[in-house]
Amino acid sequence: MNPIFVKKYLPFKEQDSKITVLFFFFLLLPITALFPHAHTLSAFWTVAFFAVEATLPHDSRPLYTADARLYVVFLTLCLSGILLPQARGATILSVLLRLSFFLPRLFSERKRELRRILSLVGGVLGILALLEIFLDGGVTGYNDPSLFSALSRARGIFGNPNITAAFLLSPASFALYDLLFEKKSRLFSLFCFFGSLAGIAATYSRGALLALLFSSFLLLSWRFGAFRVLLTVISLLPLLSLFAPSTLISRLSSVLSPDTSVRYRFSLWKSVFRLPPRALIFGVGEGKKAMLTALSPVLAAGLLQVEHTHSIYLHLLLSHGIIGLLLFLFLCARAILFGKDRGARAALLALLLFGIFDDPLYFGQTEVLFWLTLGLT
Repeated sequence: MNPIFVKKYLPFKEQDSKITVLFFFFLLLPITALFPHAHTLSAFWTVAFFAVEATLPHDSRPLYTADARLYVVFLTLCLSGILLPQARGATILSVLLRLSFFLPRLFSERKRELRRILSLVGGVLGILALLEIFLDGGVTGYNDPSLFSALSRARGIFGNPNITAAFLLSPASFALYDLLFEKKSRLFSLFCFFGSLAGIAATYSRGALLALLFSSFLLLSWRFGAFRVLLTVISLLPLLSLFAPSTLISRLSSVLSPDTSVRYRFSLWKSVFRLPPRALIFGVGEGKKAMLTALSPVLAAGLLQVEHTHSIYLHLLLSHGIIGLLLFLFLCARAILFGKDRGARAALLALLLFGIFDDPLYFGQTEVLFWLTLGLT
């Protein structure tokens, strides 16, 4: 083959193949939620991506930065859970999913394409969630019946409104960042942002809506200045109250009046802090089985069915102890304060705010997206 042809054209095709593999990874990641054992399948899909990606050519692999080494320490602490019989399987799965932190480092020169692919997937999933509401496919079982008996929420491809909203937070933040700071393809970014925004609104997830509002305000402040954005928001509030759906307004305003969902969370969180100090210092291991084994003797009355902690912070405290939680908080603080990618910083902050009231690590697909977003910073 002509060497001039190889040097001129082959690198482009190699990069093309990498982006194609990345596109199919993100396209099929949410689809894995439709199959049985979705958590396991998402871990398998993540490992399969790394296996395929390793066969492609690379210019550089800046994996061993200070933050990466710190994250390896965190992963090692997580992996220590295999010593606990009740947490062994869940620990292996969680560590495999958390390898997605390194995924952006394999695309260090193509992070813009990575953000755009994620934005597109989020925009499409958001539109599908909105169509679910219009086609009367929403569900009412995720609400307090005394306050929202007729409120229908989109479950999306994940079968759960809150998980769908969590998955859409990063794509929405990435799309808004591109819309504000990138000069090319702004119509594409506009579609992706409003698609993800519509999907989050269709889930009526209060935590996700507030988190997206905060991250959007942050991005707009970086672009136009905080004072100018604040005045604009205040001046537009009357219009928003007129044109926004009344169900959405009432849903957001209900944050100030605790319902059964909020009271359930508070009861669960109080139960966590009833555990013996040893459990909170060293953790009890990953997974639902380990969590229920530890919590069953101290659960508050009325908590008949507990799926997860409804808080990313209590999840990590319960699973890995206070040392694991502090290491996680240190990683996130470094990423938000010193990260170079503003879009990823805003997306990570949105997920962390959402994580106060719910747990994006509960589903494998959203866990991949969370650690990937942290890696992008």
